[in-house]
Amino acid sequence: MKLNISWPFQLMQWTSYVTVIFIVQIIIILPLSFISFNDFYQYLIPTDSSQLVPLSAFNLTESGRCHFQYTQLLDKVSAHQDLPIVKPNGLIQHIPVREHIDYRIDATFKFFCLINEEDTAKHNLQTATVSVYTLRKGSNPLLLHSKYVPIVCITPQDKITLPEGKQLKHSRLSQYRTEWLNEIKIDDISDLTTDSQTESLVIGFNFIADERYATKGYNHGYPYRNAYTLLMNEESKLNLRINFNQGIRNLMLRYRIITYVVGTIVVHILISFLMIITTVTAFYLTNQKLAESDDHRGKKVSDRFTEARKQK
Repeated sequence: MKLNISWPFQLMQWTSYVTVIFIVQIIIILPLSFISFNDFYQYLIPTDSSQLVPLSAFNLTESGRCHFQYTQLLDKVSAHQDLPIVKPNGLIQHIPVREHIDYRIDATFKFFCLINEEDTAKHNLQTATVSVYTLRKGSNPLLLHSKYVPIVCITPQDKITLPEGKQLKHSRLSQYRTEWLNEIKIDDISDLTTDSQTESLVIGFNFIADERYATKGYNHGYPYRNAYTLLMNEESKLNLRINFNQGIRNLMLRYRIITYVVGTIVVHILISFLMIITTVTAFYLTNQKLAESDDHRGKKVSDRFTEARKQK
């Protein structure tokens, strides 16, 4: 009876091959791919091409009972100086931007809306206008964007209700966030020009149809005249992006994480392909040289054997 003991050695051999390939791919090629793409990304898009600004850095002013303005000055920084960042420390700060540059804005606003008891609305579903505009020297405000959205507001009669037999799993604040936290996203607001005439950036939340509290052009009007309170969440923020002439660079700056993932994968595939080609070529050339060396040695042995026979 013959026992085949070669398959364990073959299994160990292939396992070692797979392990080596996995280690090379994860430990060497993947970090190298990320570093290579990061250098390419930094070359195309400088690190100061975007400025993340929390809404807590703005000054809040209220006009009447139903209009709220978040205003902040723009500090123009020349290209020869480093661009400071806005620290997310909850303090009011000016917004540093590059001078004479066009910016695009992505904004996310998360907030609670409260309605005072004496002016309770008939419905929780209310409407609001979110407006983005700039204040300029010696001229009217320049409207950049206006969005009319439905929101939910809390009245004194509202409370957290749970199905019968169920208990509150988390804190009441978490439950309020689940049921009452409004979220408004505004993407790709253009035409923010940081020329010498532009002084401030303003975010307006308007809840009433009254031109006394609104800049002409962005007030859509509402049926109720209630007294509102706006509680802004700390996650509210704006992202100011330099508007590049090439559309692909704008997309890379806007979708930074997706760009890094896709770019790293592409570079990883290219490096792996080059390594495979190099390895196959090296093995082929080595085998060719070994074959030629074996033929040469065999020919020498044959010649010596022939000479020995002749001498005999």
